[in-house]
Amino acid sequence: TALSQPTHHGVQRVRLADYDVRLALDKEYHWFVALISDREHRSKDRLAGGRIERMHVPQSLVAPLAHADQVEAATIYAQAGFWYEAIAAVSDVIDAASADSELRELRATLLDQVGLREVAAADRG
Repeated sequence: TALSQPTHHGVQRVRLADYDVRLALDKEYHWFVALISDREHRSKDRLAGGRIERMHVPQSLVAPLAHADQVEAATIYAQAGFWYEAIAAVSDVIDAASADSELRELRATLLDQVGLREVAAADRG
């Protein structure tokens, strides 16, 4: 699917639901994104990819998440290894308060944890 060009710099998000994509439970998916800067010379594309698996939220997290705000939820998800949910939760809050440097630091820390140091540095900057 071709995505629209971003309207602002920084971390971008792709919501699968916006493209009518639904992930089946307990199935691993591999995803890829290509930044195409020159359609005539595709060898210049910048590629990124990863994997994701949709899982049920463990019962042990249900009560803590029910009483958590978005920032607390991000921390709960991160501690439990639900990285995409952690990033989504903190990104939702950043979308509402983009100037908050503490929120950006939290997201940058999550990005650092998975080796996305350049992205984390850009988010901090």
